[in-house]
Amino acid sequence: MIARVKNSHVKNSHWYRETATAPFFGDFYYRGDHSLEGYLPDRPLTVAQRTVREVDGVARLLDLTPTSGARILDAPCGYGRHLLEMRTRGYDVSGIDLCSSYCASVNAALVGKGLPAAVKHAELKQVPWSDESFDVVMNLFFSFGFYEHDSTNQHVLADFYRVLRPGGRFVFHTDVNVPLIDNGKYSQPSPRRLEGGGRLFVQEKLNNTRHRLIGSWTIEQEGYRTKAVGYDMRIYTLPELEACCRRAGFSSVQVFGSFDVADEQYSDDSQEMIVIAYKD
Repeated sequence: MIARVKNSHVKNSHWYRETATAPFFGDFYYRGDHSLEGYLPDRPLTVAQRTVREVDGVARLLDLTPTSGARILDAPCGYGRHLLEMRTRGYDVSGIDLCSSYCASVNAALVGKGLPAAVKHAELKQVPWSDESFDVVMNLFFSFGFYEHDSTNQHVLADFYRVLRPGGRFVFHTDVNVPLIDNGKYSQPSPRRLEGGGRLFVQEKLNNTRHRLIGSWTIEQEGYRTKAVGYDMRIYTLPELEACCRRAGFSSVQVFGSFDVADEQYSDDSQEMIVIAYKD
């Protein structure tokens, strides 16, 4: 269970950058994300199983097929698990990420499969594509709210809107549902057994004043123990996110509570929140 606190913060507001003082992403996150338990309570899934589940869910909710001709942006793409799965299936997917090692490894994996490199090193607030370049923008697995100021996070949505074509769709996914936290029902499996051996320990608190989830990961592995500087993510309720989407220009929003069940409605008890915003 996550406690609400009034004052708790990460000292480095740029924790998401790939630096020696904030090594959350890169090899550390890759190790920690490869657990046997996954992130859903009482639903153990490996990272490969989670990836297939999430890609299948996006394809179903957006009615996407590899032959539809849709151009897709995965932002951020991280170490490429969604992008590579979709590219392998024949989808036209590009990606951006701020972690240069991720960008290099994903592009190398694509080239190794005989596919063109498709990932650019960039920040979410500065998408390096021209207006109306994509039919779909994906922001999956709790990847929105990195920036310290709400205005910057809002600018991210505005840039997603900018690169979408008329009729395009933005899909957002998170497993952090604020009502679950308020009801004392939200939890992350911890410790988690890692695929490469060892364990991941997750510690999190919700800052009640700043509406941000403050957390850290610790990996215990033979010959390897590192505690990340931590993460500091802005958490949006559904009404807040809907308002952000409309301010960015999106005309309408649909909300779902799971990738598992077709058209499962979102509720305060949903373990996930999936929002699809439409551009006229």
